Amino acid sequence: MSLADVVQAGWEAVGAGDFDTLVADYTEDMVFVMPGQGDILSGLYS
Repeated sequence: MSLADVVQAGWEAVGAGDFDTLVADYTEDMVFVMPGQGDILSGLYS
């Protein structure tokens, strides 16, 4: 899977509200910031 495929799948997951799929490709020490949002996801999403 290419980086573009991972990014595309992530945006599709965001659009569907499927955050488990969104973070499935991230490690436990990840930090995810959505542009224009105040929310920051750190570590495993639960």
